[in-house]
Amino acid sequence: MPTSRKQESLKPIYKNPWYILATIEGDATDGLVFESTKTNKAIWNRYVSKILTKDQRRFLLDKGWIPENELNPISYDELHYFWHLRTSSIPGQENISPPELGTPENPSPITFEHVDFHRGFIADGYLFPMPLVVSSCKFRGLVNLTSSVFLSSLFFEDNSFLSAVFMQSAKLQIGAVFRKSEFKNITMNNSSFIGPADFSESKFEYVSSFMGCEVIGEADFSNSTFHRQAMFTGARFIGKSSFMNSTFQSTTDFAEAKFSFAPYFQGSKLHPDTIWPDQQKKNYWPDVPKNGPEAMYAERAWSSLKWAMAQVQRHDAELDFFARELEAKRVNLGWPKTWVIDLYGILSDYGRDALKPFTWWLRTFFFVFLVNYLCVPKIPQTISLDQVFTIASFTLGNAFPLGRGSDAVEGLGEVPRWLDFVSAGHTFLSLLFIFLIGLALRNRLRIK
Repeated sequence: MPTSRKQESLKPIYKNPWYILATIEGDATDGLVFESTKTNKAIWNRYVSKILTKDQRRFLLDKGWIPENELNPISYDELHYFWHLRTSSIPGQENISPPELGTPENPSPITFEHVDFHRGFIADGYLFPMPLVVSSCKFRGLVNLTSSVFLSSLFFEDNSFLSAVFMQSAKLQIGAVFRKSEFKNITMNNSSFIGPADFSESKFEYVSSFMGCEVIGEADFSNSTFHRQAMFTGARFIGKSSFMNSTFQSTTDFAEAKFSFAPYFQGSKLHPDTIWPDQQKKNYWPDVPKNGPEAMYAERAWSSLKWAMAQVQRHDAELDFFARELEAKRVNLGWPKTWVIDLYGILSDYGRDALKPFTWWLRTFFFVFLVNYLCVPKIPQTISLDQVFTIASFTLGNAFPLGRGSDAVEGLGEVPRWLDFVSAGHTFLSLLFIFLIGLALRNRLRIK
C-alpha cells in the first residue's frame, strides 16, 4: 500500500493527553491485548461520563451499551493517582495534564491530528460522548474500536491504517467520516450508523467487511478502491448509498443486503463476481418510486448498474436492473407515454419470463378457438371430433405465420367475414407472443 502523503510531520503519540488517558495502565503492542485494557476502558468511560446529560446517561443504561459502574464519574484523586503513575513512566511527559472535557453544552472534541500511532490502539467498548476527530494520522498496529459507542460525530479523515481495523458492533449515533483513508483490513460487522457514513476517496487494500451493518443516513463509498473482497452481506442501507466512480477488483458480496433507495454506481467498475440480493424478494430492494424526482434518481441509478453489469458480461444481473430501470421510467414518463413499457411488463416481465408470453399465447389460442367453434357453421349440426379437429387446425393456422388455413374449413360452410378480422388479430398477437418468447429465451441464454 502506498503510504507517502503530503502531511505535516507526525507527532509522537505520547504527547497527546487523550492517548495517555486511553492507555492509562499501558498500551497494546501490535494488537496484543493486555489485561490492563479492562482498567483502561473503565477509567476512560468513568472520566468522559462526567459530561453526560441525564438523558444520555439514561439512554445508555436503557440500551445496556455501557456497564452501569463505568458511568459513575471518577473522582479527582483516583484519576490523579492513575495519571501520575502513567505520566511518570513516559520520559518528558511528567507535567502533562489530563485532557479538558468541556461542558455538556459545549464538549471539547477528542482530537488526534498528525499523530504517529506506532503501536496498536485498543479502545473496544469505549464511550465517546464528544466528537472524535482523527486526521492525517498513521496507525502502524491494530485499531480495535469494537462495541464502542459514539454519541457525537466521528471524523477519521486522511489517515493511513497499516494493519487491521475492527469496529464490529460499534454504535455511531450521529455520523462517521472516514474520507481519504487507506485501510489494510477493516471489519465493521454489525455496526450501526444512525447518521451518515462517509468512506469516500478511500482505499481498501485487503478484505473490507461491513457485514450486517446498518446505515440510517447516507452511505458514501464514492471514488473508493477495493483491491480485495468487499463484504456487504446482510448490510442495511436505510438512507441513500453511493458507490459512484468506485473500483471493485475482487469479489463483492451484497447478498441479503437491503436497499431502501436505488444504490448509485454511476461510473463504477464492478467485478464479474458481484453477488446481489435475490431480485425476486422485494424486501431486499426499494419499492417503485411514487413521484417524478425519486423516479428520475432511481432510473439513473438502475441504468448505471445495468451498464456496469453489461461491461463484465453479467447478463442476468443486467436484465434485472434493466427491468427496474423501466419500472422507474414508467413513473417518470407517466401514462399514456408508457403504454409500451406497461405491455412489455405485463406480457413478459420486461423480457425476463418466457413462460408468461407462452401462457398468453395459449389463452389467446383457446379464446379464438372458442369464437371459431361458436361462429363457424357446422354441418351436420351435431359436431364431430373431426370437425373439432378441423376448427382447431383452422385456429392453429392463424396462430403461426403459415397462412390463414381457411382451406381446412371449406367443408364446414361459409366462414363469416368478420372472422377474418379475428383471425388477423389472432395472427398478430401470436406473432407478438412468439417474439417475446424468443426474446426472453435470448435474454436468459444470451443467444447471439
